Amino acid sequence: IIKVFEKANKFQETTSKQFPVASVVLLDEVGLAETSPFNPLKVLHSLLEPSYPATGPTVSVIGISNWRLDNSKSSRALLVQRPQFNLNDLVDTAERLLNKRAIASGQRGALSPLAKAYSNFEKHGQSSSNFHGLRDYYALVKRLSLNEMTPENIQMALARNFGGTDNHVKLCDQYFGNVLKMFNNHKPWTYKQVPVEQLIDTNLKDPDARHLMVIGKSDSIVNLLTYQLRKRDLDPVVILGSQFPDDQEDYYYSVLRRIMMCVEAGRPLILTDLEIIYGSLYDLWNQNYIVVGSKDNVKYFTRVALGAYANPMLYVSPNFKCILVMDENKLALADPPLLNRFEKQKMSINDILDNDQKLFYENLNDWARKFSTLIDNNQATQSRNKFTQKDLFIGFDKNETLQSLIIDIMKNNPEADEEEILEKCKECLIATATSDGVVRAELSALERDEFEKWKHVYFNQQHHDSLYDYFDNQGTSSVPNGHLLIINTFSNINTDVMFCLRKFSCQVDKLSIFKTEAQLSNRVKHFWSEESNDQMLILQCDITTVSTGCIKLAKLIIEQFRKDFIAKKDQMEHIVPMKHACIILHIHRDQESTFSSFNFMCGWKQITIETLSGSN
Repeated sequence: IIKVFEKANKFQETTSKQFPVASVVLLDEVGLAETSPFNPLKVLHSLLEPSYPATGPTVSVIGISNWRLDNSKSSRALLVQRPQFNLNDLVDTAERLLNKRAIASGQRGALSPLAKAYSNFEKHGQSSSNFHGLRDYYALVKRLSLNEMTPENIQMALARNFGGTDNHVKLCDQYFGNVLKMFNNHKPWTYKQVPVEQLIDTNLKDPDARHLMVIGKSDSIVNLLTYQLRKRDLDPVVILGSQFPDDQEDYYYSVLRRIMMCVEAGRPLILTDLEIIYGSLYDLWNQNYIVVGSKDNVKYFTRVALGAYANPMLYVSPNFKCILVMDENKLALADPPLLNRFEKQKMSINDILDNDQKLFYENLNDWARKFSTLIDNNQATQSRNKFTQKDLFIGFDKNETLQSLIIDIMKNNPEADEEEILEKCKECLIATATSDGVVRAELSALERDEFEKWKHVYFNQQHHDSLYDYFDNQGTSSVPNGHLLIINTFSNINTDVMFCLRKFSCQVDKLSIFKTEAQLSNRVKHFWSEESNDQMLILQCDITTVSTGCIKLAKLIIEQFRKDFIAKKDQMEHIVPMKHACIILHIHRDQESTFSSFNFMCGWKQITIETLSGSN
């Protein structure tokens, strides 16, 4: 804010009688200053009302806000306020948005019930205030103007523009049920759930759609969306926000530049954890573009706020699509102006399971539950011997682990029959188990033969003894592009991994030593470059001291450089040795962690090796 005012003052100094200059500072969405963690209000107040002897601001200031401002700001300026929309305003706006074709056949009467339904919904139907707003209502009306107003079309428009919550079916039935009934010849119409995959697909196919916000567990959704976009022959660019401590201004500019390149090239973007950036892109989210060129050659431009000194005009490709992934745990802290600019949907792995996959899930869940449930006839020890899947399988999440495993196994083994798929799922799941959990399962509800079979697999086939034991028994021929491996361990973070893997040439790093994304990227880039002769990249992460966001970002950075390495390797005439990457998660048995584990759709193999150096 200070820099912008300094820039305006400097420009105003160029004024002369011949060329008079008046600088104006425009503060767009000035209300966001109230919620900013950097607390810029004190600075702003002193600039709006400077100390004596000054009688007013040195330059003119205009602030625009969609939200009511606190008195400390509004009392320091002339306040021009638009009153709240009433029912007539909503109907009037809808009439102007709808084209004549849609309301010619006596459907004008529907606008009043629609406006009334929205008004009631906005006042009484929202679990969190301002989650849906006027922009969603306008988008609903515009959507209805494109097609005949049938119950099916109205339902689809409602699902797209008033989605994003757990109970949106019930809410739409409750508040918009009369509108649907009106267009069903006044017969009852039951609002049905539209599959979220269909809603996302419809948004991506629609050239005039708003950008999309998908709410849920952010890392799972990124995997699901990437998978869905690739099925449509689109190659999305995924940008995860950095949570490294020293990533500030330089990082902000570098990420904005990457986003701008995607906007110009028309590549689909998936953004998450980038709250530091979103404020610079409000004009892009608005889609209120500057139009340049003739009818036959129309070009769209938008403004990007690139720090204090630049507002460059950016070309927007007609093919550009952006999906903003919002973690459900951060939703309560999201700015209402950001939420209102997007078509919102809520998504989980369960939403994309088909009937066959749901059946596999029931079978696998039953097996995992039996494996971890102890049958104890001794009343004295019953309360102590209550174990769950989480105690047996490290990182187990009832909402994701089994579901993601089934999707991954079925995708990579399309020819496999039902029994084969279940066996492969069990094999992957048992690889993440703890040795004491497997031994304890001798007293479980699982059949004796089944237990003995998987105990043999765990202790005799999967090589859980040590890091060296595991890698020494892995052939590279079955994995032509090298191994990607996540290892869960109870070993100390200071374990000498180089010594454990003495026969292998390794680059070993601890994630906690990196303070910026650039530092980590340079180190990972070095490993995948021709300069490095190391076979294996090992990244050690203590999950109690390093944030989940940093670990997930590190994984993405490794994947991106590996992808470039494989593309170059395929074009080279001489044989390039294969390289492998491994993330070691150091877990403390006695400490609770906020770390949310990787699911099986992440593309990395997962295994538990309790002691990296092996036991004597």
